[in-house]
Amino acid sequence: MSDATVRLVRRGDLSGATAQTAGGLVRLSAVSTSMTGSAGLWMGIAELPAGHATEVHHHGESETAVLVLDGVTRWWYGDDLSEHVVAEAGDFVYVPAGAIHVEENPSTTAPARIVVARTSGEAIVVNLPDHPANARFR
Repeated sequence: MSDATVRLVRRGDLSGATAQTAGGLVRLSAVSTSMTGSAGLWMGIAELPAGHATEVHHHGESETAVLVLDGVTRWWYGDDLSEHVVAEAGDFVYVPAGAIHVEENPSTTAPARIVVARTSGEAIVVNLPDHPANARFR
């Protein structure tokens, strides 16, 4: 028999005490080592206000999968962050470990809400404040 315990995390118990990125994206942790005892999975929800973009960043050794719940997101990537994909509600986005990127909400009126899952017990965010592409997104 396993010692495993099913854990319920209610909407009101999500935690903002997790790694964040400059630019307005707010991550709230639901499943993590610190919240549920998860060893290799971080999961949460994030919201990016209309017209905002994150700072250039990556997630270290952690792979990331995203489900767009509401709104539109534009994901910039590549050596000079000139390539992008646009994801709308119902779309999924995969970000490989170490991939430098920016999340942008191109809407002028509606926030974008996403569900995020990572292959690490805690959210890893490595902000790159000195990256030259940051000026494009401010």
